[in-house]
Amino acid sequence: MQFSNKWFIGIFLFIINLIFFDVITHLFASNKIIVHFFQITVEKNLPTLFSTLQLMLAGFLLQFIYKQQKLSEQKQSYYWKYLSYIFYFLAFDEWFTVHDIIGSEISKYLGFFGDIFGWTAFYLVLMILFFIWSLKFLLQLPKRTAFYFILSGAIFLVGAIGFELLNSNGFQQFFNLTFSNSAGYSIGVIEESLEMLGIFIFNITLFQFIKTTYLFSYINLNATLFVSSSIFFILDIVITYIVIYS
Repeated sequence: MQFSNKWFIGIFLFIINLIFFDVITHLFASNKIIVHFFQITVEKNLPTLFSTLQLMLAGFLLQFIYKQQKLSEQKQSYYWKYLSYIFYFLAFDEWFTVHDIIGSEISKYLGFFGDIFGWTAFYLVLMILFFIWSLKFLLQLPKRTAFYFILSGAIFLVGAIGFELLNSNGFQQFFNLTFSNSAGYSIGVIEESLEMLGIFIFNITLFQFIKTTYLFSYINLNATLFVSSSIFFILDIVITYIVIYS
């Protein structure tokens, strides 16, 4: 399976279509299964599958760069390796919602603070520590690559943490905020859209880095990894829908 620059046009169009179908089904569809299947703010459906595969692609591209860096004995190669681990974990988290489990545990020990911030506080601390750890790495990258890494990360975090907090009950109660159902829905759509866009920009940046640094016009994806994972995710979706709607 050859992955080239042309893929990103299709990926971007797919993001636009996911948002479009979410809005259309939210406004006009009455069938709960159809609405669930396209709603980007819920789990175990088409948008979740897409987001998980995007994160897996980021992990794969980072791993590819790590292997190339290791061959040329670059000192900063281990950064790419650990970044790939992080994105593979984020893909796992996206599908199995590990952050929600962490959030519920945090709430038990942090009381009201945990109710307000939940998992976002824990992940934000990790992100700050990670940024400090990777600062030297960022400074060694080409300026354009470093800029788009930071931009994509900022877009992703604004959605994943900023809008996530804005739409949480604890945060709204603490700051005495009240949103209508339509406003809450819009915030959720913006949140997920920013997450998908952030990873999209990050993956483009990775591929351009590969293209300019190693002169690859395409790379061979691990078809076994992506196809087998997709089959598992689709089966999980089917089982979930049987349990929920039977």
